[in-house]
Amino acid sequence: ARGEDWVHQPGGDYPRLSRVDMVARKAHLLRPVERVALLTDANCVSACLDFADLVRSVPGSVHIGQTTGADTIYLDIASVRLPSGNALILPLKVWRNRLRGDNEAWVPDVPLSFDPDSEDATRRAVIRALDRPAAPAR
Repeated sequence: ARGEDWVHQPGGDYPRLSRVDMVARKAHLLRPVERVALLTDANCVSACLDFADLVRSVPGSVHIGQTTGADTIYLDIASVRLPSGNALILPLKVWRNRLRGDNEAWVPDVPLSFDPDSEDATRRAVIRALDRPAAPAR
C-alpha cells in the first residue's frame, strides 16, 4: 500500500542464482516430486534455452541428453538495407544478468546418445539415464 519494493532484482525478472546457490540456500519444491528431468538435444535454442535455464535451477533437477545450442544475449535486432546494398544489423535489446553467458550452451549432467526422431528409443534411453545416480549440482 505504501508503494515500497519488497524485493529488488536487478537485471530482469529471473533470479540470477546458480544451481549451487539454490543448494546453498536449501531451496526445495513446495510439492515434492520424485525427480525433475530436463531432456535436450542440439536443437534446443532460444525459448527452449530460456526454459532450460529455469528447469536447471530446480533443486535436485537433472539435465540429460545432448548439449544444447546457444544463443546471444541480444533479443531483438533491426536490419536495414544500405544504398550500397550491404545490410546494417543493429541489436535493439540485450538481456543483462543472465546466468548463461553469450553464445553459451548447456552441457547435460548426464550426456545421452539418442535418436530424437524415435520416441521409443528416446524413452528407453531416458529411463536408463534416470536409473543412474544423480550428478552433483554444478
